[in-house]
Amino acid sequence: MVRHLVDESAPSPAAALERQELRQELAHALRALPPRECDVLRLKYLNGWTCRQIAAHLGVSESRVSQLNNQGLARMRRSLIGRFGEATAEKLIA
Repeated sequence: MVRHLVDESAPSPAAALERQELRQELAHALRALPPRECDVLRLKYLNGWTCRQIAAHLGVSESRVSQLNNQGLARMRRSLIGRFGEATAEKLIA
């Protein structure tokens, strides 16, 4: 009798593939944004910068950074809804 050890904590191959595809779609949606919105989202969510740091870096007000952040998220949401539907898009953007 052959026994197989299964690591229950390891993601399934299907889940890993889905996660990879979702990351690719997020990267594509981010690249499709206008440059300023893309910069704000990258700095905020990928680099962990604060609105104050981003504002100083870009030479704009913190309220402008907030506007660019909201506009960028809205564009990405619309793009992802078009590709995946609302439920999946909301999970990705949340």
